Amino acid sequence: MSYTLSGLAPSTTYQIAVSAKDAATNESARSNAVAITTTNGGSNGIDELFISEYIEPSGGNNKALEIVNLTSAIVDMSAYSIKKQSNGSGDWIHEFALSGIINVNEVMVIINYQADNSILVSEADIIGPSSNFGSPINFNGNDPVALFKEGELIDIVGELNDSSKHIEDATYRRKKAISKPNTRFDTSEWDILPANTFDGIGSHSSSLSTKKDSFQAFKMFPNPVYGDQVNFIVNDAATITIYNVLGKLVSTSKITKNSNVVNISTLTSGIYLVKIQSEKQYIAKKLIIN
Repeated sequence: MSYTLSGLAPSTTYQIAVSAKDAATNESARSNAVAITTTNGGSNGIDELFISEYIEPSGGNNKALEIVNLTSAIVDMSAYSIKKQSNGSGDWIHEFALSGIINVNEVMVIINYQADNSILVSEADIIGPSSNFGSPINFNGNDPVALFKEGELIDIVGELNDSSKHIEDATYRRKKAISKPNTRFDTSEWDILPANTFDGIGSHSSSLSTKKDSFQAFKMFPNPVYGDQVNFIVNDAATITIYNVLGKLVSTSKITKNSNVVNISTLTSGIYLVKIQSEKQYIAKKLIIN
């Protein structure tokens, strides 16, 4: 079931909750509210997610996938899942359903449940399953792994029905010019980096947009946070809003280029979504408070 909301303002965050009614019009309790931000009203012609990075290390469980959203809209991940083909043969197995949202120009990082590299752990949005030895996020160089939408294959890393270790001990990073998924593995779409290359996970650079904007130099630090404040680098005045994992707004602050510190002493340890918005652009980042 779906419902279309109309009359919403562009580039605006709304709190959305749902309830249900039965045939006798008895209404259920409302769900927890989820923060949803509308786009600026335009479309860039890109209409689907794709895998932007695949990490298969030389030994150990520091395995990860990164999915990027280059569309012009926030994407609900409940329709998406990950599967793999074991040893380059047989059916797709061990479906792992995804959840949450990916904001525009942001990524979602899924790591193996036994990953212990500090970069992977800090950038992780989802921890893979512990069942079936962590499959499907336990690929071993001859296990093609793919992104599915509503059960349909939309993007793949690795050759189907190839039992050779053709994607072993390497990091595959989608090239900046790629704008759409591919159901056929094409190595020309990927930069192939040495094993144990972790430093690019958590963001994806694209050459599709040449727009120069006020957040070109945007930074948020430290992250994770161990103290009572977060620092920002921006070129223009902006609003900082922070949401907890339930989508509840917990903090709102105004910053400028010179007054750029946000106090978070009232927030407890956990994972938060930080949204930064000026008159020119909107960006969202994950924040970890220890």
